[in-house]
This record gives sequence, C-alpha cells and structure tokens, in this order.
Amino acid sequence: FREQARQETAEPILNPASRDPLTIRFTSAAVRDVLGAISDLTGINITYDGGFQERAPYSVQLDGVTLEQALQQILSANTLFYKVLDQRTIIVIPDNPANRARYEEQVIQTFYISHADATELVQTLTNITRIAQMPVPPVIVPNRAANTITIRATTAMAAIIEQVIRANDKPRAEVVIDVEILEVNR
Repeated sequence: FREQARQETAEPILNPASRDPLTIRFTSAAVRDVLGAISDLTGINITYDGGFQERAPYSVQLDGVTLEQALQQILSANTLFYKVLDQRTIIVIPDNPANRARYEEQVIQTFYISHADATELVQTLTNITRIAQMPVPPVIVPNRAANTITIRATTAMAAIIEQVIRANDKPRAEVVIDVEILEVNR
C-alpha cells in the first residue's frame, strides 16, 4: 500500500521534448530572456509567480549541462526556485520561506517504532533536522502511548527522517551467556 500511495501522490517529473545537453551563454541579460531561451531549446513551458521581479542583469555560461542542472544553477544564483507543475511546465518562484511553505509539497506520516523509545528518537530527529536557514522546518511529534512518531515535512525531509528512524529503531544489543553448573565425583 505504501509504495502504491507514493506513486499515486508523487510529484510530476519534468519531461522536456529534448534531453540534449544544453550550452547557454548570456551576458548581462534578463533572467526571463535566459529562461525563455531554455524554454525554446527544451520545449518546456515556464510560468512565473506573481511575486517574480526582474533583478540586475545576469551573465551565465554553462556547457553540456542537463535541463535540471541549468535551471538549478540559474535560479539559485537569482534567489529563485522552480516547481514542476506537469511534465512540460514549471513555475518560477522567488525563494523565501513564505513561498517555500506555499509551494513545496508536504506529507504527514506516522512511523511505528518497534524497539527504540519514541521520545528519545524525536530528540535525535530534532537535533538532526534543526537547520537555521530551513524555509519549512519539519514538525515531529511523539506518541508515547502508541510508541509512534508522526511528522509533517517536505517529501525530501520525510525521506531523510524515515532513514534516520530505520537506522535507530533496532533491538537493544544483548549478550547471551551459557552457564552450566556441574557436580563431578571422582
């Protein structure tokens, strides 16, 4: 069930008309012009969030990069990010905590703990996931009675939390000693 649910609710994957490596060279150009050229080369549609504003002219030179690498580098350099809307469409959004909270997919998941203490595990998870600049911090709540942990986080952060829980939910180590008491007569 879990895998089926993940596949049904998975974020769409960008599927451009062309997967040829991109070579991009612009000097003092508007970000919209650079993204427009990428759109023409790959056949993807690019829309812009209402808060998008052009900034200072941007220069870029990229050789032999994938579409995703080009988008990541160009948008990161201009404090922007993108979200895939469907196989051929992305939306470009100013990168700030409010927009991340608004556009990033969030999941709610409950983990049943078999061997570890849920409260102790939540402390570990909180320490690991506490990042000062994180736009959307995860919410991690233990249920001591059921020995479960429920989280609300982005899909990427939920995957990290799941890995940490699996790594730490192990049975306690134990030592087995066989002792025989014998009575011997000569």
